[in-house]
Amino acid sequence: MCCPYWNQCLNQNTGTRYRITNVRQSGQTLDCAVHQDGVRAVEISPRRFRPMFRRRARMLGARCH
Repeated sequence: MCCPYWNQCLNQNTGTRYRITNVRQSGQTLDCAVHQDGVRAVEISPRRFRPMFRRRARMLGARCH
């Protein structure tokens, strides 16, 4: 069975983090072969990655000051 939402669900880039910007309030839960309880449509935008450590601390063997 082919999913009618395939191109909307799987069009993100591998390795990119996304932020949910809006949950569509249509109230409709869509059937999904992957998720047993169905899914709801959301709007997303790419999220900028912020490292948790300073640049020097990320180097192998570097000391944090």
